[in-house]
Amino acid sequence: MSDTNDANTASILERCKNEVIRLHVFFEEWFTGKISNTDDDLERSCSSFMHANFHFINPGGATDSLSSLMEKLRHAHGAYSSTKFIIEIKNVECLFVGTDDTYLVKYEEWQKSGDDYSNVTARVSTVLFQADGEEKLKW
Repeated sequence: MSDTNDANTASILERCKNEVIRLHVFFEEWFTGKISNTDDDLERSCSSFMHANFHFINPGGATDSLSSLMEKLRHAHGAYSSTKFIIEIKNVECLFVGTDDTYLVKYEEWQKSGDDYSNVTARVSTVLFQADGEEKLKW
């Protein structure tokens, strides 16, 4: 690969990594109740970054549409308000770069909760990002 291609791939990976982290920081703040449970906060920090055809496939294989996921998020606001809760993102990889500004990304999501963060769940997630004209990545 040329240095230009390597630099472009590194730039794409950094952009995708930043977006994965940005959204999960929102989730952390949402689930701990650090941000308010308003339509504006949910729209500004989450749903405005989702593609119209967004679908979430949970670890059990069930699929949620964007509207279904937003409803579930609404009800989960503050679920960890009485305990410690963090989300760590690790091992972000760009698996595929499409010619139409699409990027297939894989990452690990580690959720830790409890007074000593001893409750740990981890999963490998993938996302197909679509870049839009505003340089925003849509999930």
